[in-house]
This record gives sequence, C-alpha cells and structure tokens, in this order.
Amino acid sequence: GSLIPPAEMVFLTVLSAISFGVLLSLVVGADSISGDRERATLEPLLLSPASRRQIVFAKFVAALSPWPVALLLSMPYVVVLGKGDDILGVAMLWTIGLGTLLAVAFGGFGVLVSIWSRSNRTSLFVCLLVYLFLWRTRWGYEIRLIGDSPKAARYAGMRPGRLIVLTM
Repeated sequence: GSLIPPAEMVFLTVLSAISFGVLLSLVVGADSISGDRERATLEPLLLSPASRRQIVFAKFVAALSPWPVALLLSMPYVVVLGKGDDILGVAMLWTIGLGTLLAVAFGGFGVLVSIWSRSNRTSLFVCLLVYLFLWRTRWGYEIRLIGDSPKAARYAGMRPGRLIVLTM
C-alpha cells in the first residue's frame, strides 16, 4: 500500500497539471504580441487580410492550447492514482472546469500584458511575477483560499472583505 491516500495523490497530480498548464498558457500569451513585435513578424501579420481582433483572438486561442495538452497528459496518471476511488469522477470534472477557467484568465492576462509591453522580456517578466505572486506568496495563498472558500478563509483568521477590496 501507499502512505498517501488515493484522494490526496489525485489532488496533488491535478494541482500539478493545472499549475503547469496555466503557467504554459501564461508564457505563450505573454510571448504572443510582444514576441512577434521583437521578431519583426508583427508587421507582416498586420498586413494580412485578417482584422486586428481576429489576430488577437487567434493569439488568445494559441495561448490556451497548452492547457488541453497538460490535461490529457495528466489524465492517465490521475486514473491510475485514483484506483477506482469515488473521488476520481469529481476530481476530473473539477480539474477540467477549474483548469479551463484559470487557463482562460492567465492566457488572457498574458496576451494583454504582451499587447501593452514594448519588449518580450518585460511581458514575460511581468507575467512570471504575477504567477509567482499568486502561487508562492502568503497573499497569493489568501487570495486563492478566499476564492475557493470564504468560510474556510474566515475560519483560518483571514478577513475576506478586506482582501477582496485590496485585490480590486
């Protein structure tokens, strides 16, 4: 047997897959416009018959593309680690829903930063800082916890109202 229960192993695998997919979506989004600008491939792209909205939408869809790949790569591991546990179906649904929402948010943020940034380094740096802030700091943890469960955050001694106002 294993020292870690199947539900916890599934959770850790799902968390890793979501983190990896979201980070890749953020990086691809951050490189989308500013990278083309630095590689001097943006001007020919703008001269194409596609509208600017279509170009930005295509860049956004490209930024989302790492998430389904990360999801598909993690599925066999989740199934094997779940070993037929009841948590498996619920975990898969939550993974698909939450991962997709996070990939859309982070990929969109990456594209926006890329549009506003003059250099590719700057857009990648800003996006990496935001990612590290949300996943590696106490404030980021509090923001994620309040988003997951305001009651649990209140029970842990956090003040959700204050943090929501600070976040906005």
